[in-house]
Amino acid sequence: MNINLNDFVKVKLTDLGKDIYHHQLDEINELLGKIHIQPRELVVDKDGKIRIQLWEFIELYGKHIGMGKPNVIEPLNLEVDDKGRWVTDSTILDSNNTDYFCSRCGHKIKMDYTTIKAYQEVGKLLFCEHCGADMREE
Repeated sequence: MNINLNDFVKVKLTDLGKDIYHHQLDEINELLGKIHIQPRELVVDKDGKIRIQLWEFIELYGKHIGMGKPNVIEPLNLEVDDKGRWVTDSTILDSNNTDYFCSRCGHKIKMDYTTIKAYQEVGKLLFCEHCGADMREE
């Protein structure tokens, strides 16, 4: 099994994990003074799990994981989310005016499949205008 650092994983955060998530920008905000940057809203599914790119999970939680440290996720499993970055509500992918949804936040975008594929083939980045997620297929 191969996993890419851009792949999404699902994890269930402990209270400490949630606290780290909500305070990840505190140091930057302190340096900026009056300007306050907020992290993206923490979206939790029906199983209590968040969906996050593997590189982002490592960057945010790596320094908090180690022998003798309290757990940031429980159970200690990373569930690989093998869904594509774009989720469509139509099984006819090449039709025009298909509604696509960001698989991170669920934001709906109107774009035909041909346009999506053309953007991906030339390597142009597609970002969700709501949460900023990179919507390229790897």
